[in-house]
Amino acid sequence: MKFIYRETALAVLAAGAMFFTGCQEENSAVADRDSLSFDVRIETVGSNDVTAAVAHNGTEDVTYYAFCYRDFTMGETAAIENAVAALKESGAAPSEVLTSGSSASVKCTGLQSSTTYRLVVCGLDEDYNVYGTPTSVYFDTIEGTVIYELNPDWIVTYQGKQAATDNSGYGDAIQVTTYGTEDGYFAVVVPAADYEAKGITACAEEAIAEKEAYFAEQEEAGWLVDRSEYVYYSTAAYILDTEEGTEYVGLAIGVDENFKPTGLYAASDPFTPEEVVYSDGYGRWLGDWTVSGTYEDEDGVDQPISYDITVNYLVPDQTYTISGYQAYEGIPLPNVVASFDASSGNMVFTSSYVQDMYVGNDLYSLYFYATRTSGDNLTFLEGDYTVATAAMSASQTSAVVDVNSGLTQEGGTPFEATEMQFMAQVNGGGWTAFSQVPQFPFTITKKN
Repeated sequence: MKFIYRETALAVLAAGAMFFTGCQEENSAVADRDSLSFDVRIETVGSNDVTAAVAHNGTEDVTYYAFCYRDFTMGETAAIENAVAALKESGAAPSEVLTSGSSASVKCTGLQSSTTYRLVVCGLDEDYNVYGTPTSVYFDTIEGTVIYELNPDWIVTYQGKQAATDNSGYGDAIQVTTYGTEDGYFAVVVPAADYEAKGITACAEEAIAEKEAYFAEQEEAGWLVDRSEYVYYSTAAYILDTEEGTEYVGLAIGVDENFKPTGLYAASDPFTPEEVVYSDGYGRWLGDWTVSGTYEDEDGVDQPISYDITVNYLVPDQTYTISGYQAYEGIPLPNVVASFDASSGNMVFTSSYVQDMYVGNDLYSLYFYATRTSGDNLTFLEGDYTVATAAMSASQTSAVVDVNSGLTQEGGTPFEATEMQFMAQVNGGGWTAFSQVPQFPFTITKKN
C-alpha cells in the first residue's frame, strides 16, 4: 500500500481548551472499547485551520485521534488506515498526537484555504490499534493564503526540444509524471532565478494570475471558457515557451476544476533550453515581414493594403506559424500554418480546418481556404489542397506569394482564387469572412 501522507492533517489538543460539562455521566461511561462512539462539532474555521469539540461515551482513560483529509476518493475507513500508517511512519510519540478525556477541543492546522475537508475522530491506543465507532464532519476553510507543499506523486522532468505528436508545435518540453493521484495540475516554466528569489508561492500565484488574465481576455472577446479543460490529471509532456540562454525550472502547480490553487506542486531540476537547429534555407523565412498588395472593395475597385506579419518556427525544417495575417474587429485570428519545401526553398500554404471558437453565443468553425472575390460576392473552395506558394527573391529580402493555378471545383471546373483567408461556418450553418486580405499575387518584404 502507498500512503499519501500529505492528505491528512492531524489534530492536537487546543491550547487552553475548555472541556465539556454534563456531556457524559461517569456512571454511564462504557468500558467496552468496541462500544465507544464519538460526537464532534466544528467550533471555529479559519483559512488554514479548524477547531472542533469532541466528546465520547467512554471512560476518561480512552485515547483517540483526530485528523483532517480532503481526498474524498477515500472513504472514512480507508482514510483512517492511511492516517494511522502515516503516524507510524512519522515516528511521533503517541503522547504527542493522541487525545484523552471524555471531552476536549482539538485543532487541525496546515490546511489549504477555500477547501472542503473531512474531520475524522477515531479511537486509537498507544500501539496504534483502532477501536470504537469513528465519526466525521465536513467543513470548508475560508479564503486566505494558500500554503504550498510538494506533491510526492508528481515528478517533473525536462525532456529537451520536441515536436508535438501531430507536428502542431515544437519547443522545450517538460513532462509531468503522476503516480496514482487524482489531483489536478497545470504545467509552466519559470526562470530559475525567479524561482530561487521569489519561492514557489509567488511563482504559482503569478502563473495562475497570468492564466486568469488569458481567460478574462477570451471571455471579454465573447468566447466561452471552460477552465476545467486547462486542468490535467495524468502523465503528459507539455511544450512551453522559453528563451535561449535562460535557465528555467519546470513546475506542476495544483489547481481544481475551477482553476483555484490547491497548494500542491512539483518542480524539476533547473535546465537550460537546448538550441533550435534548422537549415539555412528554412531559416531564411523566419522573422518580421511587411505584406504589400491590393484588395478589391465592394465596388470592384482595387485598394492598397499593407501590414506586418511575423514568421516563427513551428517544427524546424518542416513548418512555420505566421501571426498577424488576419484579424477580426481588432482581435487577431489564429496563426496561419505554412510548410517548408526543402527541394525548392519555398514556403507553401495549404487549406485546413483550424479550430472552433465562440464569438458571443455563436460557434465559429474556422477554416483556412482559397477564396474568390468579385465586388461584394465571395466564394471559397472547400477540401484539402495547396492554396499558394511563396517564392524567395534572389536577394532573399522579399518574396512573391502567388496562387496555385491548378485549383478546380467539383466536376473539374477551374477555381480562379483571388486570395487566401480564414472562413467561418457559424453554428454549423451559414459562412462568414473577416477582415480584408491582399489579392494574389502579393509581396512580402523582410524588415530586418
